[in-house]
Amino acid sequence: MSGQAEKGRNEAAIMCDRTSANAIVGYNTVSNRILSIRFRERKVNVTIIQVYAPTLMASEEELRTIFSTSYKAPSIEPQKET
Repeated sequence: MSGQAEKGRNEAAIMCDRTSANAIVGYNTVSNRILSIRFRERKVNVTIIQVYAPTLMASEEELRTIFSTSYKAPSIEPQKET
């Protein structure tokens, strides 16, 4: 999970069962709203990118920040190996 723990909002999270949890190779919290996680599969590893996108009520700056940061997520390999 990534996000603002003290406020309990604007968090990206991925929930999985025990089998999937055991297959986690690594993860990367790109920002408080973007999380990438890599799973070990039989033939290839799979990376999932979870984005908690702002609503239309968000400020222009917040929208600009999330969309500019989200373009970087696919190029970032998960760095925290488990």
